Amino acid sequence: MKYIICLILASVFAAYIFYGNYFIDTKDKLFGIFIKDGSNKEQLLLENESLRAKILELESLQSKTVKENGIIYKTAYAHLTYPFSHRNLFTINFGSNDGAERYMGVAAAPGILMGQIMEVYPNISIVKSIFDSNFKTAVRIGDYGVDALFEGGNEPVASMVKKGKEIKVSDAVYSASADFPYGMKIGEIKEILNSNKEGVFNKASVGVNYNLNEIREVFVITNYKAPAK
Repeated sequence: MKYIICLILASVFAAYIFYGNYFIDTKDKLFGIFIKDGSNKEQLLLENESLRAKILELESLQSKTVKENGIIYKTAYAHLTYPFSHRNLFTINFGSNDGAERYMGVAAAPGILMGQIMEVYPNISIVKSIFDSNFKTAVRIGDYGVDALFEGGNEPVASMVKKGKEIKVSDAVYSASADFPYGMKIGEIKEILNSNKEGVFNKASVGVNYNLNEIREVFVITNYKAPAK
């Protein structure tokens, strides 16, 4: 038994003496393969993430054309602003390189007016929304087309409504000035705010059916140019 054990040990020792470099090289090669495979895996994951990022970038930069009721829109994405409650101005990834011009109208959806481009840069534009206190435009209200002035702000109103004119809650408020295509909906009458008895005009609060802070995609009106101001 001792003879067999000694023979095995001698064989192992001889193998190490004559073939030791082979075993070491083989071990190093195998270990190197494992390291290389791990490195390749990380590189592949990184390249995959890079490709996904490029796809998302292309999707966000690609503008679509939408035609509805004779109006041609180009889609754009609204940039996130902080603080999130800031609603009077916002930027979109649609600039002069894309065909943007000052005073183009911007819609929340085809037919729903939400603002107007005020400043244009090569890659972005600044939009004044209907919630800006300086946003004012002539409108008409309801089926009878009652004349009024839309005044923007945190709580937009339709003012200068002549007393005796019939308007009611849920009546549509739509564009009637030359600044925008005629008949684009801005909002709906939310509440009638009667002025004092001596006044000539009434006014009403105007509500919208969307949350501006949740808007991601907007529609820029490209085939209607408002008169220069």
